[in-house]
Amino acid sequence: MYRKANFWLIVLAVLFLATLYFHLRFADSRGVHFLFFAVESALVATLADWYAVSALFTRPLGIKWHTDLLGRNRANLTKGIVGMVESELLPKATLLSHVRDIHFVNIGMEWLESHLAANKTTVGEKVWVALRQLLLSLNIDKSSAFIEQKLKEALKSANVSSLAGEAIRWSTREGHLDRLLDHLVGFARERLHGTHTRSAIRDLLESERRKYVNKGNFFKRQAKKFMESMAEKTGVLDLDDAADALYREIVELVKSLEDRNHDLRLLVKDALERIGDDLQSGMTLSTGEINPIRRAVDEWKNDAIHRVSFQPVISQLLNAFIAYMNRDEPIKYWDRELRTSDIKAWTIDFVNRYWDRFRQDEMKKDALNQYARQLIVHVVEKEYHRIGQIVHKTLESFTDERLKQLVKDKVGEDLQAIRLNGAVVGAIIGCVLFLVLHFVYDPILQLLGNG
Repeated sequence: MYRKANFWLIVLAVLFLATLYFHLRFADSRGVHFLFFAVESALVATLADWYAVSALFTRPLGIKWHTDLLGRNRANLTKGIVGMVESELLPKATLLSHVRDIHFVNIGMEWLESHLAANKTTVGEKVWVALRQLLLSLNIDKSSAFIEQKLKEALKSANVSSLAGEAIRWSTREGHLDRLLDHLVGFARERLHGTHTRSAIRDLLESERRKYVNKGNFFKRQAKKFMESMAEKTGVLDLDDAADALYREIVELVKSLEDRNHDLRLLVKDALERIGDDLQSGMTLSTGEINPIRRAVDEWKNDAIHRVSFQPVISQLLNAFIAYMNRDEPIKYWDRELRTSDIKAWTIDFVNRYWDRFRQDEMKKDALNQYARQLIVHVVEKEYHRIGQIVHKTLESFTDERLKQLVKDKVGEDLQAIRLNGAVVGAIIGCVLFLVLHFVYDPILQLLGNG
């Protein structure tokens, strides 16, 4: 368009010279005069429009007065654009009203489902891929430090005593404590088989005998040795028989403890339940004082948080888990095996089932949308001024030439069209003026002169 406007300017200049020649050659020809008048008016209008349009970007003919308007008024232009964006294009009230009318969750779900359909995949598979990529891109040192920090913060605020008390009560209520005691009794019964236990009892009795005999002053020790010798000779003291008797008593006790209603087992369960109640309440229920066990647990917790570093363990766990996720080797636990493919299948199935339930739950979608809307409204309310700052910063980053080129790219064709329209309008006005002067004004003057 710019070349077209300049082309017609040159054409008009040539036509002006041609009509000027004919106007001088045929001065009495009204037709030539009419054509000269029209071309002259069109050329003047075109030159005026060229100057006006050029004055926006440059200094035409070297004139500095009211030219290069974009360069000279850049600050005002930037301020005006920022004000226009904030007050007319994106006013806060209009932006907030549109935000409140949008259902962000439905829009997001529609986009996600169309994306999934196009790629022939599921939400679960996408989540699995994202989780694997996240794991593989983890910085182990930073991640383990972050997890340790959050873990210690959670432990500091956690009521470990209350949780321990609830765990004890739950294990008692659900029968886990009985199973633990059964396991301990079974372990003790296995350890009692063989001669090593009886030998250990015999050694323990011998050790206690020596301690007793060698305790006291010289006369007491001699008296004890004499009494011991007499007891052994008379058969009153026989450590082998004592060890056998004690061993049989222990075997009988362990066997009787297999009964879940044994008095000792019931006593242990009752004591643990009381400890659980005291830990959960924070007070010793029988005395109403602060529970010393709870105090000890809290002190142990705080000391452990202060002294123990969990980061090496967390790092090892993360490295082991990432290495495991990169291969499909089984991990055996109890009587089962776990593979990466099993975790993948479970994760995909879990996410897909949850996604299906979420799609059908309008209350959850509305609740999530309300939360998203409140979040966006809060961001708009708090950060709205940044829109103007961004526009201002963007415009300030432009050089004068880039800013002028931006305006030319957006409205350059319209500005050049103004030049062409100016030529047409100028020619029409020239024709009208010629007709008025020769067919209205001149006859009136002749009438007035004759009068």
